[in-house]
Amino acid sequence: MAHSLRATQKLRSFREVGRHMAVTLRWHGTCFEPERIRMKTIAVAVNASSSARNAAMTGAYLANQCGARLLLMQCVPLLDAVSATVHVQQSADRVTVEMQVAQDTLASIKRATTEQFPTLKVETQVLTGTPALAILTAAEAEDADMVVIGSHGHNPLTRSTLGRVANAIVQSCQRPVLVVR
Repeated sequence: MAHSLRATQKLRSFREVGRHMAVTLRWHGTCFEPERIRMKTIAVAVNASSSARNAAMTGAYLANQCGARLLLMQCVPLLDAVSATVHVQQSADRVTVEMQVAQDTLASIKRATTEQFPTLKVETQVLTGTPALAILTAAEAEDADMVVIGSHGHNPLTRSTLGRVANAIVQSCQRPVLVVR
């Protein structure tokens, strides 16, 4: 059963997260105190968006407070079967490039989190496949205690809804999910 979490966050800049972040989490109506909750692994799904970077820093903050390891994951979607058979070489080249971009993005986020939280144990994984399914599978395989994801809120209409991947994770995950904007 997925647990419902609500988060509010004040974040002035990505570099100043340690000094300017205020996170208030509600866990079944009671205040969440990170130092009282013992988590072993916090999984964070990231991409190159600013909301994903905010999610990574929020996950890093929580992992640091709870004494957990931080698992940063990025998914590279594979092409559908029709596209793959028509353009085999282009498909392979595209996936190779996207895998390298994902590794670079993860390395950048890992650097930023370890600069902010030097004692934090951070691991990275590049996943392939359908993003929501790959993230859910990895969180289960890694026995994550919580999954943190970013959600885009570009305008007033979309702020009230989650993105496609975030929504699928919130609906299907058997672990607590924290959505960060």
